[in-house]
Amino acid sequence: MSDYRVGETKLREQQELAREAVRAKQSSGHLVWKIIAGAAVGLVAVGIVASLDDIRRYIRISRM
Repeated sequence: MSDYRVGETKLREQQELAREAVRAKQSSGHLVWKIIAGAAVGLVAVGIVASLDDIRRYIRISRM
């Protein structure tokens, strides 16, 4: 009976290690998407700042 319990404990340890490996892989994948999304938001912000003069001019013309 003790052999059964030892085997059961090893199985639990292996399952926990497998879960941790999956979590680590998923979190690194999320990090990549966060970096890509941050870069995209940054590019949009730079585009808006660069075109502020044109936007102001358009608003002035449309008010006339």
